[in-house]
Amino acid sequence: MDRNKNQFRIKELRKKLGLTQAQLAAKVGLSQPQIVVAERGDDQITLRSLRKIALALEVELIDLFRESDDMDPVLKAAFHLLPDEERQRWLDLCQQAVVAHLEELK
Repeated sequence: MDRNKNQFRIKELRKKLGLTQAQLAAKVGLSQPQIVVAERGDDQITLRSLRKIALALEVELIDLFRESDDMDPVLKAAFHLLPDEERQRWLDLCQQAVVAHLEELK
């Protein structure tokens, strides 16, 4: 899949659910142009907005950054077996790394 290094999987996941940009925007409380910006991978999108989008797309935040659905099934199963507190701690660490990366791109 050819994409710039900062592009998220929002468009792919949105289409998988059969949602238009306008429908996704309405679900997350953003404007349709903001969804366009997010789908392009623009570093102007906030982490808060990415969290809302992930929730609306019924995925974990980290899924927005994966290259495909071909994630190692053992890793995915292990993640989902973690207690909620441990899973949240792991997600928080990933989110911190993402924020730091987005800051570096500015």
